[in-house]
Amino acid sequence: MDDPVVRHVLDSLEDAPDHLFDSVHQVRMSRWSKGRVVLVGDAAWCMNLYSGMGATSSLRGGAALSAALREHPDDLASALDAWEARLRPFITKHQRTARLKQQMFVPSSRRAEALRSVLLGLVRRIRGRRPATGAGGPRARAMSGTSR
Repeated sequence: MDDPVVRHVLDSLEDAPDHLFDSVHQVRMSRWSKGRVVLVGDAAWCMNLYSGMGATSSLRGGAALSAALREHPDDLASALDAWEARLRPFITKHQRTARLKQQMFVPSSRRAEALRSVLLGLVRRIRGRRPATGAGGPRARAMSGTSR
């Protein structure tokens, strides 16, 4: 909290006409169903905004549930067990990835902030070494059939 920008924001709160603070959480559940009640989408696996996988996981989960119910038409418990066993690795992977991605946006420590700075510096250097492929670069001219 010793950052000058953070201090300025905190000191200015009393004068602000309104403000909003929010937090991002990720819920992990041991089961996504109980009896005939099934949670799907964000209600079940809670992909947060850092995952970038909310809609994808919801669609995949619904499709997997449908497939499991078709494969086990007379045994709901087996269908739900199969659905969860098939889907859980995908969801767990993306929940874990979301926690890592979150560190790029909101580092949780000075160490994470330093690592983010190093990684962003490497990305900038790597991008700076790429050949020009923008509008007017050699590749664009070759593809359009024009020459200099």
